[in-house]
Amino acid sequence: MSLQRKPLPRQTERIPAEIPIQLIVRRLFTQKTHSAQTVDISRSGARVRAAVQMSPGQSVQVVPSEGVRRSIEGRVVWVNRISAPHLGEAGIEFMQP
Repeated sequence: MSLQRKPLPRQTERIPAEIPIQLIVRRLFTQKTHSAQTVDISRSGARVRAAVQMSPGQSVQVVPSEGVRRSIEGRVVWVNRISAPHLGEAGIEFMQP
C-alpha cells in the first residue's frame, strides 16, 4: 500500500511572469553567471528556466536583467528537466523576501 502525500499549500500566491534574469550559480569555490528567465514569481520565491545544471540546496543569486539590478539571494528547492535538451526549471526560495 502506497501513501500519497498532499502538497503543502503555498505560502504566497505565484504570479505568471516571464522576466529575463541573470542567475549566478555557486559551486564550491566558484560562481558562474547564466542567462535565465522566470516562469512565475512570488514574494518568497520564483520558478526559473535556464540551461544550467542546479541541485537542491545550492545557493544562487537572482539579478533582473532590466530595471533595478538588485541581487536577490536564494536557494534551489527543486529541479526539473523539461522537453528541450539542456534546459530545465528550478524552484528558487528567496532567503529574505
